[in-house]
Amino acid sequence: MNFRVKVLITCIAVLLVGNAFAPAAHADSVLYTPSNADNPSFRSALAALVGGPVDYFDSRVAVPTLDELLQYDCVFTWVNYPYADDGEMGNVLADYVDAGGKVILGQWTWSGLYGSPATGPSRILRPEYCPIASVSTGFGSGTYAGDGSDCVHVAVGSYQTDYLDLIGALNLGAQSDGTFEPSGTPAVVWRPDRRVYYSPGNTGGAYGTGDWVQLTANMVTCRPAPVTGDLNCDGAVNVFDIDPFVLALTDQAAYAAQFSYCDYMLADCNGDGSVNVFDIDPFVALLVGAP
Repeated sequence: MNFRVKVLITCIAVLLVGNAFAPAAHADSVLYTPSNADNPSFRSALAALVGGPVDYFDSRVAVPTLDELLQYDCVFTWVNYPYADDGEMGNVLADYVDAGGKVILGQWTWSGLYGSPATGPSRILRPEYCPIASVSTGFGSGTYAGDGSDCVHVAVGSYQTDYLDLIGALNLGAQSDGTFEPSGTPAVVWRPDRRVYYSPGNTGGAYGTGDWVQLTANMVTCRPAPVTGDLNCDGAVNVFDIDPFVLALTDQAAYAAQFSYCDYMLADCNGDGSVNVFDIDPFVALLVGAP
């Protein structure tokens, strides 16, 4: 069955049976896995903002498996003590990103995930994953300058850290927002698809004060720039967008409830300013890669 037939049949089925898709509020789940003791108060506050569970895994004693990581939308790690295996930790984080996960690299991860001198940096620190190219791992403090404008700094007032990695250079295509005073080092850096963030000074508030929970929640929930046809807002147009497309086409309110972080007009695949049956063929063309 080709994509067009599947979309058309699904549309007809939805029109016949009414609201076939039960709306559900989107929630993100997070695995908090620093090489440090648990911080239940941080996890509880973060869970309240992202809407899903925030669980703890002690990466000082073991490296989580890829299957364990894939139970979550995002993984947040930072370094205080040695990982059980820093090279393997960095490699499995890269595998997780390859599988569609999001990683937040906090304070000291540049040095803590390096791996061995013989093999070089673990994969998560290599240019195809990590947004930063160099860091001066520091022990100086820093205060957010309040100059951010990206979604990562929405509802963020101030935050301060007792320890701050100073970012030396960004990898090609990486973006940043805000700075720390007095150093001027970027406050948050990410690769273009927002699958990997570097958050210097971020220890989940263990060695700092202010809005670290909100900042971390924003990194979890910020999405890539919208792409026409990407109705589930995962950064790609593929078969996983078929059901959301049908929902947008047949029930705008239900779509808005289930995909509150997306724009309904991403279903306007022919660009005529409305979402209707005339968008089906252009949507199928996007799916199959036709010009």
